[in-house]
Amino acid sequence: DLFVSLHCRNPLSISTLKAQRWCLVSPPSRDATTTNTEFTSNAATASIMIPVLGSAAEGIGVNPLAVLLPGTYATGMAFMLPIATPPNAIVYATKKLQFTSMVGGGFILNIISSLVILLFTATVGINFFGGGSWTPEEGEFVPDE
Repeated sequence: DLFVSLHCRNPLSISTLKAQRWCLVSPPSRDATTTNTEFTSNAATASIMIPVLGSAAEGIGVNPLAVLLPGTYATGMAFMLPIATPPNAIVYATKKLQFTSMVGGGFILNIISSLVILLFTATVGINFFGGGSWTPEEGEFVPDE
């Protein structure tokens, strides 16, 4: 965990993202977290992804909250697999729902929830976080001019 976190902060490993806006970095963080939460519990996903996303955001110079917000919301979007959450396992255990039906419906719900998170981050996130840069050395947010 510490190695991945430090590696993500290394500016050489993510130099291509230096020029990108936070709104271009937020969707991959959301999608990676959504995919991960399908296979692990929500708490485990949050404890793994939040430090990594925060370090990556600081490393590329965007406000960490702008990347953490969609990543954190995405930890609760486990809809596809029976192992994702206890309610999914209970529904699957009744044998009234086939695995393929669960995956198909869950995939549609994941797409819808991803769009909702994107819209929320793009509207509310811009108002709260702006589109500026984050300077971790000084610990302050510098808005765009």
